[in-house]
Amino acid sequence: MHKTDFEILSDLGPSLPGKNWIPAPRYSLRRARILKIIAPFVPGKCLDIGCGPGALLYEMNQQGWQTNGLEISENAHEAGAVLHAETSTKIHKEPIPQWDTTFDLILALDVVEHIEDDHAAVESWRHWLKDGGRVIFSVPAHPSWWNDRDVAAGHFRRYTPKTLSALLEKCGYEVEHIEYFGFPIATLIEFVRFGPLTRFLRRLTGSKGSANIQRSVSQEIEDRTKESGTNREDIMKFYPIVRLWIYQKTIKFFSVIQRLPILSRLGNGLIIVARKRA
Repeated sequence: MHKTDFEILSDLGPSLPGKNWIPAPRYSLRRARILKIIAPFVPGKCLDIGCGPGALLYEMNQQGWQTNGLEISENAHEAGAVLHAETSTKIHKEPIPQWDTTFDLILALDVVEHIEDDHAAVESWRHWLKDGGRVIFSVPAHPSWWNDRDVAAGHFRRYTPKTLSALLEKCGYEVEHIEYFGFPIATLIEFVRFGPLTRFLRRLTGSKGSANIQRSVSQEIEDRTKESGTNREDIMKFYPIVRLWIYQKTIKFFSVIQRLPILSRLGNGLIIVARKRA
């Protein structure tokens, strides 16, 4: 393994520059919240659905969790093989029958919005949980903020706290907690790159947007889903900045700021925690 394939950033966790995966700002803000939320939980068996290379699983494994991932992207599996070469984490390409009533915690972070029949998926995952087990989901928030990035990433929808809570309750879960995340950095990046002003300027200048976005839109939705969150090629040029102490401390600062009540509703994502009903 080449030394640049994998490194741990002190405030951001694992990074795999040699495999075109580094912690993007939105991932980093979400990571901070997930680790905070699960801190009081007793470590048990965890499944991360759509785990990418399994960066969060790496950290959870270090904390004593028995970690498993489910991922369809071949690129993510290659990166995960590097990251988890010396851990007990297993990343699977398909579910296995032995998962029924197996897990204490299931994560599906920025996954549900990629599934056309979200109800069927969320209900089926319930069977993999032990009685009283929990799920933690994250999804894009604010349906009115729908933009080119949603299309390019293969999203079917964005959610509100009400629609996300209703989905889980209908599928046999009891909602324990819901919050926004991502303000200000992730929200600002989304609005600068894909907001109304940017769309207006593109129409004015005749621009069609970045090559990566155009390539993604032309792909089948399944291919867009496979690449979403697993390939950071478009931000790799910023990696020297990401490695800087000042950048990492800035992200750490904003991971606290995003929880301020007056600002949190401006986050571009939602995190929900729910428990399996008996």
